[in-house]
Amino acid sequence: MSVTPPGPAALARLHQAYTRGIASLLDAIVSEPAFRDEANSLVKQPVEWAAGLMRALAVRPSELEDRQARRLLANLRGMGQLPFLPPSVGGWPSGGGWLTTAAALARVQTARLIAERATLPSDAVKTPIRQRVEYLRRLLGVDHFSTRSADAISQVADRLPTAIAVAACSPEYLVSG
Repeated sequence: MSVTPPGPAALARLHQAYTRGIASLLDAIVSEPAFRDEANSLVKQPVEWAAGLMRALAVRPSELEDRQARRLLANLRGMGQLPFLPPSVGGWPSGGGWLTTAAALARVQTARLIAERATLPSDAVKTPIRQRVEYLRRLLGVDHFSTRSADAISQVADRLPTAIAVAACSPEYLVSG
């Protein structure tokens, strides 16, 4: 998904597939290189990022203790977004504006808060430490971690909530492909 529409050649291919039916169109979308190009990735917005992380970790906001819920909202405010309170009817501006050093601390604190409340399957703790990067990649739905991100996660893999927080703050998790 991108704010930039596909180029004319890609649109022509999709239009041609559409004339053959919806199944052909879906096949064309899946095989279209423009839809897999990293240049067309979007940075997840703070609320989208936090909601996705909570969903992946089976954390229900309604089940947070009051103190934790207040911390979560304060951290989201620190990243520039509060659920249901966009600055206008158009929502929040898109892009990587929230990926500032000022928001980094709030992002890490939020990831840690959510990770500590995670309801993980029993195999999470049983997963050998050397396999935790791969486990977290699958758990969070990341296509791949860069060597740098994998190394960072590996360094804290023995502390599962910390490893989850590091993975959730990785560039690979912060963008939507």
